[in-house]
Amino acid sequence: MKRIINGFYIIVFITLLQGPVFSQGGLIFDDFEKVGQAGFKFLSIGVGTRNTAMGGAGATNEGDAVSLFWNPAGVASMKTITTYVGHTQWFADISQTSLSAVLPVANVGNFGLSFTYMDYGNIERTAIPSGGASSWEDGIAYVDLGIIKPSALTVGLSYSKALTDRFEIGGTLKYAYENLVVMNKGTFAIDFGTIYNAGVHDLKIAVVMQHFGFEELNYINQGFILPLTFRVGFSGDILSLSGLASGTNKIILAVEAVKPIDYSERIHLGMEYLYNDMIALRAGYRFNYDSENITLGFSVKYMGFDIGYSFANFTNNFGSVNRFDLQYYF
Repeated sequence: MKRIINGFYIIVFITLLQGPVFSQGGLIFDDFEKVGQAGFKFLSIGVGTRNTAMGGAGATNEGDAVSLFWNPAGVASMKTITTYVGHTQWFADISQTSLSAVLPVANVGNFGLSFTYMDYGNIERTAIPSGGASSWEDGIAYVDLGIIKPSALTVGLSYSKALTDRFEIGGTLKYAYENLVVMNKGTFAIDFGTIYNAGVHDLKIAVVMQHFGFEELNYINQGFILPLTFRVGFSGDILSLSGLASGTNKIILAVEAVKPIDYSERIHLGMEYLYNDMIALRAGYRFNYDSENITLGFSVKYMGFDIGYSFANFTNNFGSVNRFDLQYYF
């Protein structure tokens, strides 16, 4: 049985690695043609403080409701009902609010529900006057059409299951919707992921496919696809690997290779120090990004609550991004 499962895992691994040669429409993917061509980019904004504090190297992280947004296989081993709420303060008055919950069902698998809402803030809408009242600013005539509030959201339903004590699999069907006021679009997409636990030194490997859409969308005359992304992640306890294993201390090192459909390959590097599974300190770095680099964060668990914070540094005058979240394990 173990050989069958391992063989299945290898097949999934190779299949997903081959994925970037295909577009979401089923045609051959040209690495150069599609750079910068994906839409619904709000789907690429990371959710939660743990994974974002670790530089985005979150494919192998499991055991919390945030995994629904990164790798649905990460909730397969959970034994208790868990709820999550998080908030991200992005640039230019843009914010993200996320909710999720995990419901374990004995002998069936674990179910998850996730929700994300993007608030793009207030934007003043103007138009070139075709007659009637107008205003002047810097010598340009325009008509003030008032304030608009564009937004976006996703709703996802997930299922995951531990096929063995070492191999977990999960998937999410989600609906993504973007409201730009003057026009709006909605579509379905799927996420799929696996996690293999080696059973020693907390060594894990994960393969994830995110935002696989079923159709090409259009705004006016411009077509676009969802930001399809493939991830391969590895992690392990470096204290255990070095022979310094401790019952109260862990230092998890995570490395992740990322292939988005609209950009070249990226590397995420993260580290997490855990004390008695109550206090966590985290840091990370993101390679091959135009403006993102260092990430930091921490969390504290107490009486079923898990409170977290993460900080992401951006260059090119973007400043920084702050995230806060709270989980409760029933």
